[in-house]
Amino acid sequence: MKQTILVTAMLSSLMTTSVMAATIVDQDGFKYKLNGDIQIQLQKDNGEDKNLYVNFDSLKLDNKISYQLTKDLSAFGRIKFDFDDAANDDEDQNSAALKDAYVGFAYRDTALSVGKQDYATDEFGVAEDYEMDSDDVAFDETGGDDVILVNFDLDKVNLMLSTELRAEGEDSEGEQSFDAFASFNVSNVEFAVAYQNREEAIHGDKMDSYGVSAKYDAGFATFAADYSEAKDTLKVYNLVAMFDVTDSTTMVLGYVNNKPESDEEVREWYTNVTYAFPEFKDVKVFAELSNTNKEGAEMAYVAGTEIEF
Repeated sequence: MKQTILVTAMLSSLMTTSVMAATIVDQDGFKYKLNGDIQIQLQKDNGEDKNLYVNFDSLKLDNKISYQLTKDLSAFGRIKFDFDDAANDDEDQNSAALKDAYVGFAYRDTALSVGKQDYATDEFGVAEDYEMDSDDVAFDETGGDDVILVNFDLDKVNLMLSTELRAEGEDSEGEQSFDAFASFNVSNVEFAVAYQNREEAIHGDKMDSYGVSAKYDAGFATFAADYSEAKDTLKVYNLVAMFDVTDSTTMVLGYVNNKPESDEEVREWYTNVTYAFPEFKDVKVFAELSNTNKEGAEMAYVAGTEIEF
């Protein structure tokens, strides 16, 4: 019966023109949501030898299901695909890259998930760029195949803990990592901290990385800053200001300072403008300019469209 409902709902969703119908099934405690993100842009990268091209920045399909088992307990799962490598003719990638595949249980404000997913430190960072030339955080890896993640989502506090298993001798064998992220709100300020302890190779040296950030909502604008450091490897900090020019238009001014231990310091600035159509906020057009202090640098620019559902 549920398969019949699912097929009927999917056919109906394909025939409708509304991008707001992301929930395909919601019946008897079962939910199935299909979300997507299509972002295609004209782009010219930083550098004298770079030319204008079409970049498929995001082509995603995200499937989410959940069952309400009891009043406080639910089971959930997610399968997410990314097609941008295939669209950009990356010969080293399959036609569809599996980005997330996990299952879990949520009890009230706590959720536990296991599978292929992001690390907790993926939540860290305040950068608001479309195409940054430099690293925007010092955390090296943000996801893996053998990840266990716990998320505590309280009223004004969010705490995430994750670990990736080595899985030695298996196809998914890799480095081990422990990650933690916490954010909390005080009045109009949001603070966040992050920490990662990751092996540089299996049973190899371990590297500590950490970060702190703050975001202040001043009403007329939002100001944010972060600092992150990978020990003896990289130091990064970001400064960002976001202004609502109108109810539908947002302007961003950003700066990043990127200091690798083995290379020269890189300073980059960027500014972008995004317009979200009033009737459909998930349809956006945007433009961005950026430049760095690298030798041979030349203005980079991006103009594109993003449609989400």
